[in-house]
Amino acid sequence: MKRKIGSLVISVLVAFLISIPVFILEREHAKEHSKDLRAQESRELTRIKDVMQADLQSALNYAHFLELIIQQDTDFTVEEFQLYAEMIIAENDFVTSAALAPDGVVTFIYPITPQNDQFLGQDLLSEPEKRLSTQYAVKNRTAVVQGPFEENGTLMVY
Repeated sequence: MKRKIGSLVISVLVAFLISIPVFILEREHAKEHSKDLRAQESRELTRIKDVMQADLQSALNYAHFLELIIQQDTDFTVEEFQLYAEMIIAENDFVTSAALAPDGVVTFIYPITPQNDQFLGQDLLSEPEKRLSTQYAVKNRTAVVQGPFEENGTLMVY
């Protein structure tokens, strides 16, 4: 009987000693898997950031292009603005609308939609979060980027 108990104790000890490296290897494997997942997620986030940054840069290039046209053409009309805005929106998914705000007051917006209509007549100089950028734009007669601002649950850049 003592021999059976001794064999049983030895068997349990041997099994325990063998299981220690298995648990250590399993833990190391889990750590490596976690590192791999983090690296994959980091690459995906970097890809998304790069796409967003390229889209934003493209939108800014269009805004700069439109700004240059307006500055060069002293007889620039609202109809011409609408034509250019329509082309810019068609070419860039990131741009959803374009507005004119001489002296900081939104006087024209394209496209005219119920959502955009609410911005007509808006005095950007009277809004604390937009005031500094708008003052700079009016003083230097240049376009500025503002935001992001949350509008109806969507983050927008102006």
